[in-house]
Amino acid sequence: MANQFRLRTHHRLPLQCPFYYFGSGFVGKGLALNVSQKGWRVCGDCPVSVGMHLLIRLELPGQSRPIEIDDATVQWVRGKDFGVKILAMKPETEMRLSKFIAILLQQSATMRFGAFVRSDIP
Repeated sequence: MANQFRLRTHHRLPLQCPFYYFGSGFVGKGLALNVSQKGWRVCGDCPVSVGMHLLIRLELPGQSRPIEIDDATVQWVRGKDFGVKILAMKPETEMRLSKFIAILLQQSATMRFGAFVRSDIP
């Protein structure tokens, strides 16, 4: 069976922050390695399989409360790394995640633009 290429509709941003994932009868802990509004790449200590549904709690830097995802499904697995697609979250959570990602995008754009600024131009 050939892998099917799918174009992402949301920017994936590098990030390393702790997260917990809850499945049927287990709790796993790991790191979110990149995030977007609809999906994440993560590395966890508890094995998962494609199609598994998870509840996720992500601890974002600089925020006092974690982000809680009510339903996410495992899209792929490579060792301890796996991808999750977000299926359901509360509107408040979606807004918090959107704002956080917007800040990351702004910082990323500023760093990329800054790399092209020449200091010897008057």
